[in-house]
Amino acid sequence: MDIPRTWEEAAVYPTGDHVCIIFDRLDLSHDYLNNVRLYYSVFLMHRRTDLWGPDALEFDPDRWLDERVKKYLIPNPFIFLPFNAGPRICLGQQFAYNEMSFMVIRLLQNFFKITLSPEPAMRPPAWWAEKDGRQAIEQFRPRNHLTLYAKGGMWVKMETVDDVEIIN
Repeated sequence: MDIPRTWEEAAVYPTGDHVCIIFDRLDLSHDYLNNVRLYYSVFLMHRRTDLWGPDALEFDPDRWLDERVKKYLIPNPFIFLPFNAGPRICLGQQFAYNEMSFMVIRLLQNFFKITLSPEPAMRPPAWWAEKDGRQAIEQFRPRNHLTLYAKGGMWVKMETVDDVEIIN
């Protein structure tokens, strides 16, 4: 079951993009540059196969549980950037993790099954199926502005726990 804002979703669909860091002083091959703006895309960094392996475009929550964590993330923790890293890390990171954990627990206490229910407004155009990579398999249209969102909304169907027969 895909629950919003899991670690894997934060990697595949980070909340922000096009981060700008202004360095007072930056050393690149011994050339000192002042007041440099460095732009990078978290969205694209989390899809780099040289950082995440050949399955970087796949939604696979198990990557946080198997040997891939030791192979990719532990040696280089700065590749997972939904909250940035280092001295400029988001102050709300732990709050966001706690809030997400609470929300997932409450969802699982109340709903037995959550499935995507694509409405016409959220479906990607038919020509996406002819593309390579993630675009060919997407069932919704990810868009970004200040944060990442789903064009047309993210429609789901949920079955409540009360609707399920409990087997003793």
